[in-house]
Amino acid sequence: MRTLETDKTSAFWKPALPDPDDEAFAQLALEAKVGYMVTHNLRHFPIDRLPALKVTSPKEFLHILQTAKP
Repeated sequence: MRTLETDKTSAFWKPALPDPDDEAFAQLALEAKVGYMVTHNLRHFPIDRLPALKVTSPKEFLHILQTAKP
């Protein structure tokens, strides 16, 4: 029999975004320690509230990938 294991999220998260529905995405990105969070909805992820996260548009992220050195 297989069991489902769940990971608990950290308790540090303090909701602070303009759209409460976006909180989970920001928390996941921070806890996963991703390099970038890519979204068309930049205004819902203000830099001053997420200083540890690089939030970028798909167009800007594509440019970053195209200009990155291997």
